[in-house]
Amino acid sequence: MENGNKTVNTLKSKSAFEKLTAYDHLLVFMGILTLLKLVSVFTYQNFSDGIHLLKLTIGLFVGFSAIFLVFKYLFDKQKTYKNVLISAFILLLVLEHDKPYLIGGLMMFTLVHVSKFFIKINKKNIFNPIVFGIAMVTIVSFFIPAIDTPPATFELLDFRFNIFNQAVPLAFVFITLSLVFNTKRVNRFPLALSFIIPALLLGLLPSMDTNQYILYALSIMFSGVIIIIEPKTSPGQTKQQIIYGIAMALLIVGLKYFSFPNPIFIGLFIGNILYAVYVFK
Repeated sequence: MENGNKTVNTLKSKSAFEKLTAYDHLLVFMGILTLLKLVSVFTYQNFSDGIHLLKLTIGLFVGFSAIFLVFKYLFDKQKTYKNVLISAFILLLVLEHDKPYLIGGLMMFTLVHVSKFFIKINKKNIFNPIVFGIAMVTIVSFFIPAIDTPPATFELLDFRFNIFNQAVPLAFVFITLSLVFNTKRVNRFPLALSFIIPALLLGLLPSMDTNQYILYALSIMFSGVIIIIEPKTSPGQTKQQIIYGIAMALLIVGLKYFSFPNPIFIGLFIGNILYAVYVFK
């Protein structure tokens, strides 16, 4: 009887898991990464920095939600809140938390929603909203010095915890889980791998020490698993995914080599444009 109850509970757990969408899985993984980041700041920086990040987290989600509700009410009541949560999580994870960035930040938040609601062809989004927001403010900062380049950095993902006297970047574990579970759910596993593998191999060419390469690898894996696979702005066919992934790896590594600011977001911005031109030619 006890074994029968365990079997029923297992089936119920599987059923509940299967009901979760790819967006639900992604939100869970990103929520875990955000929690790890908060714990890391509280543990390895100081209490005041942790409180500042906690306030910033709350403010970011409140501000993002407010802008979304205005756009949703005025322009498209069919938009779902999950997309906004994912965008807010990505910004929280890739933007530095200890630099004031009010004007550029407001521009970025607004542009993310402009991309979500307006920049479409045949009702299909052209840009990943986060890519559009960060890339556009980066480009504007070239011409208007008063606006700083968005402080996008993947150093904040490099939160390590001592396990058996080894500093282990736990983000790798959860990003890998997202690669295994989530990219397959959205049919973008070939795209993620075709971007991550060549980008990691190309990263071995410049002279980087171990810590620099770990940070580089985190940035590539996070981008490949969370950002580049966005279904609305990336290829669906396997052959196209492989070509697109390799091309993005070459472009982003090239931009990084020539010291372009925010090379991942600029590279994906260019990639979104080129893919839209190919699709809608």
